[in-house]
Amino acid sequence: MTIHRTLGVFLSAILFLAAASKSSFASSKPQGNVLPDRVLPRGFQVYNDPHGSGRLLYAKASGTQSSARAVMRSALGELKTYFDAPPRLLSAVSDPHDQAVQVMLSATLQGENVLGVATTAVGQSGATFGLIVDHPNSLASSFPLLSQALAKEMPASSGSGGSFDLSSPKEWTRQTGGDRTAAVDLPPGWRVNSVHEGSTTVVGPHNEVIQLGLTMFVTYARNPQGMSSAYLQPVPALSYFINYFTQVNLRQGLQLNSVPGRVLEVKDTRPPMPNGKGAYILQEVSTNGHPGKMFALVYTVPGISAGWSLYTSYVASSADLFPSEFADMMRIWGSWKVDDRVYQNEIRQTLQTMASTRDILAAGTERQMHAYDNLQQNMELIINGENRLQNNTLGGRADVSIQDTDAVLKACRQRGYDCQPVPFDQLANQ
Repeated sequence: MTIHRTLGVFLSAILFLAAASKSSFASSKPQGNVLPDRVLPRGFQVYNDPHGSGRLLYAKASGTQSSARAVMRSALGELKTYFDAPPRLLSAVSDPHDQAVQVMLSATLQGENVLGVATTAVGQSGATFGLIVDHPNSLASSFPLLSQALAKEMPASSGSGGSFDLSSPKEWTRQTGGDRTAAVDLPPGWRVNSVHEGSTTVVGPHNEVIQLGLTMFVTYARNPQGMSSAYLQPVPALSYFINYFTQVNLRQGLQLNSVPGRVLEVKDTRPPMPNGKGAYILQEVSTNGHPGKMFALVYTVPGISAGWSLYTSYVASSADLFPSEFADMMRIWGSWKVDDRVYQNEIRQTLQTMASTRDILAAGTERQMHAYDNLQQNMELIINGENRLQNNTLGGRADVSIQDTDAVLKACRQRGYDCQPVPFDQLANQ
């Protein structure tokens, strides 16, 4: 039996496991408080429940591990000698990125039936395997405490409010072009498109665009062929900038029609110019009908008579790629004019304090831990014989027994509410 199963069929596993935990072991004679023990394989450690019979067996793997399923297979193979015979896997679930996997198993230990939950999570600092095991009738009570102990051993991660590292990976190369007044560090597949008086344009392998240090003058006088407008604050100025360059592209025969969309988040920042305004802006932008996103730094400075100045640096990509590409795009931005530490520190602090961008960056380093949280929530529901339901109309959630699930859903829907089981990947969401 393979460890990985699609999440779509895991509901049947829930029903099976609920039955297994209540019927397969129903004939077992009452257990004492002491769980039998045996010498652990090398590299494993143990933590015993101080208030019950449960036990946590755990081990850590090096940072070279990237597959949670591979770590799970290896660890369970090593634990064969701990039990009377190889454990029997009852069911399993893993996240789509193979960063976390969890299985439920049964085994015998010194002749006694035991039930266990094994979890593996892979992080930047390595991988951790943990097996919570107890008498079948006691696992539900020991699981919460032992899972908290296991969580403390999980791979270190940055945390959603942690610092974001702007340093470039070693395999990136320093590149420049044009008048060679600026340079950036780029990963394979990226290239410098132009450099002029420090302003730098970078393009990625999937049409990602990074524009750094672009300064423009906007005249107050009406000019159909140039940039002309009343003075604008940074947020409307960015939309003006997008619309203006769409008109330029169309006049030049380039079918690049970009339309500014929703502004997702704004954080004001102090501009280096007197009397100016500054902001970091995360905004939706569609290009030729395809949704995209951009993250921009915009400064605007009003003039006295002729016009005003607009400065921007930004990163942009299609909406589906933006979450996965954002961290690397910001590292490229951070490497631009690498001696300019003021901008690097400002970008780093901004990324930590803007909720939307922090969440995007955190998704990469925290994805495995979020998957682990979902797995833990899922296994607690299995052990308790419950399903988690959500009232989308009123916004509440409740855990109900498996046998009452259909009746609760039916009654809820009869009252006109939109009630559904909570999807697996949203179990840990509040």
